[in-house]
Amino acid sequence: MRAKPLYAFSQLTARIGVSFILLAYYVAAVRPDAVSNSPFLEALLVAMVPTAVVCFVLPLRGMHRRLAAEKDRALAQVASRLETVFMRLHERVDQEVLADADKLNQRITSLSAEREALARVSTWPWEAATLTGFITTLGAPSLLWGIQQVLVRVRF
Repeated sequence: MRAKPLYAFSQLTARIGVSFILLAYYVAAVRPDAVSNSPFLEALLVAMVPTAVVCFVLPLRGMHRRLAAEKDRALAQVASRLETVFMRLHERVDQEVLADADKLNQRITSLSAEREALARVSTWPWEAATLTGFITTLGAPSLLWGIQQVLVRVRF
């Protein structure tokens, strides 16, 4: 599977989502007085966070469904081939003709390895670094704000 083209789109959607988050954080940090005096602006900034998440995830859901369907198809194909090889092996065992048992064993081993490799393939079209960066941008300022509020309350 060539994942780079898939990951390129997720990087774009992550940048769009991050831009919403950074804009909301910027306005809240630079003009907190304007935010606290305007319920509309406050609601707008709060709405930007879920909008950012939707901008990141929603366009990728269709790709995820297609990748999951393709993975299921490939796994079903491997399962069918394994079933065929096992049937041949059982026929040969029943007939006590085991001259090509090594070849059948090699096929079973190869198909099992293919099945395991396919099972490990992620169906989400993003790299771990892209998701981590997005979640960090989303959560780090909120976490820092929460820590600040706790420290203020304990008069640290």
